Amino acid sequence: MFSTSSKRQSGGSRRFPLEDLRAALRDGRAWVELGVVYWPVGQAQHWELDGDDVLVHVLLMPGQEPLMCRLFHQEGIWRVPPVNTEVMVAFA
Repeated sequence: MFSTSSKRQSGGSRRFPLEDLRAALRDGRAWVELGVVYWPVGQAQHWELDGDDVLVHVLLMPGQEPLMCRLFHQEGIWRVPPVNTEVMVAFA
């Protein structure tokens, strides 16, 4: 369904600057897009843990731009969506 090649360069991920996100969300607007979970070539899995955050590799549709998205989860049980799952991506 999707190309196995990734536009994302290899290398470590860095933590998203939350201060910028908080400032962007102050006006209350947010956008929602369609994404599809994918497994980048050369990665051990399609998700990773970053402290308390679960980050998932997602292609933003329709342009297939690769993103690392934070999985929204409450305290307790959570589930990482499998590869090729359509997901909602919300951002400011």
